[in-house]
Amino acid sequence: MDMLYEYFLPDFTILAFINSEIVIVLIVLLLMLISGFGYFLLKYRSSYNKLKNENETLLREQAIFQKALSEKESQHRRELEDSEPIKVKYENQQLYLNQIVSYAKRVQKLAIPSNEFIKPVLKNFFVYFEPKSMFINDFYWISRKKNLNIVYCCDIPANQLNMSVMSLIINSYIPDIIEKLMKSANEQMVDPAEVLTILHRNLIRIFQNASFDTLQKRLGISLVLWATDSRQLLYSGINSSVYLIRKTFPGTNRPELEVHEFIGKSMVLGSKQLHREKLISQVIEINKDDMFYIFTDGFMQQNGGSRNKKFTKVAFKQLLMKSYHLKTDLIPKMIQKAFQLWKGDNNQTDDVFIAGIKF
Repeated sequence: MDMLYEYFLPDFTILAFINSEIVIVLIVLLLMLISGFGYFLLKYRSSYNKLKNENETLLREQAIFQKALSEKESQHRRELEDSEPIKVKYENQQLYLNQIVSYAKRVQKLAIPSNEFIKPVLKNFFVYFEPKSMFINDFYWISRKKNLNIVYCCDIPANQLNMSVMSLIINSYIPDIIEKLMKSANEQMVDPAEVLTILHRNLIRIFQNASFDTLQKRLGISLVLWATDSRQLLYSGINSSVYLIRKTFPGTNRPELEVHEFIGKSMVLGSKQLHREKLISQVIEINKDDMFYIFTDGFMQQNGGSRNKKFTKVAFKQLLMKSYHLKTDLIPKMIQKAFQLWKGDNNQTDDVFIAGIKF
């Protein structure tokens, strides 16, 4: 029995050894666990510090950006505040310019007679007027004072603003001069050369301090006067001409139509160097069915055609001869069609004015 008991009795020495090995393994595992956890903590702390530093950098950069943005907005606001007077000044200038343009249009509208104004004055009369732009250089006037018919036109060089001002002066002077001469002549026939001579002297007085170069761009003016019951026209002109187209008598060897040209004086209107220039009036005898034309040189100055040349004087006369057989109310459409066909895609170079009356 004692032997069996001893056999089954555990060996505490072996158990102690086994237990010591287990303890050692557990301790090693615990140390490994602690080391791994420590390494994890160190790694996490390192990543945390890195993220923290990056976040702080981003925050600093964001603060710098916000500060710069705020300064930029403040600067922009100050610039807007500083520019407000300039904006107001610009708007005021625009308003002022618009008022000037509007006023100029009204003045020019009053200076150009309408068809409704012309029709009661003259029968069998036509006007073709094609301004280059909204600012009119050339102008004309048709009216009747008592028994005296008055027709005149002024040809102002294109793109000459100072000459446009002169055109308004001339347009205000001529009717006043004619009215005074009619009163002094007891409402008898007025000499157009005398009208232009007085105009010339008045302009010399106005431009007495102007240099000759200011007036060297010569303007043209044609003035025609005739009594309603007369068969004579009185013409005087400066740097201009007028045409009379007449049908010839049958059985002659001459062409069916003849063009008679009456040429005005060549001079600079308003120049004090030419204050002694003598103007004359030409008498134009009128027959039945004669066609009289007064015009500026705008059509002849226009570039166009296949060679992009100016419209010649010969071609202009031929154009007017073609209009002779038309009714006067159809002539403007014919001239307009011819002008647009000749001009083509070119820009218009000058104002175009052509007027005519059939007797």
